[in-house]
Amino acid sequence: MRLVILLAMLVIALPFIISQAGMPFGIAVSLRFLERPTSSEAPKYTIPAQGDKASVESDKPVELTSESLTKWTQLKDGKLAQGYANSVIPLDLLYLLLLGAFLGVASTTLVGLIQWPAILPRVPVSAFWLL
Repeated sequence: MRLVILLAMLVIALPFIISQAGMPFGIAVSLRFLERPTSSEAPKYTIPAQGDKASVESDKPVELTSESLTKWTQLKDGKLAQGYANSVIPLDLLYLLLLGAFLGVASTTLVGLIQWPAILPRVPVSAFWLL
């Protein structure tokens, strides 16, 4: 049960850690512009304003297109995109692994705590596949 609590704590805390880890690579990375839509009206996906003079259009968001994404990857000699790929994405994968481990361990722990009816072990497995 302690493992379930530890994994739950890590799964809850890791998104906050990931957003903080993305801060050195620009506001666009910390806002997760590739994964999240910005609004319900067009353009739905945008690259947020960088807030500095290094970006082409630093005062307003830019619609996410192949050209604007290419320009963003080349900002600051590619350090923003490289930081996203080398720091943020591995943390995302760690989050997915921890989430899967939490769901697996929690479900097996809960199944182990259930008092199953005595007739259940005699039911053929194929009956459960029909459900």
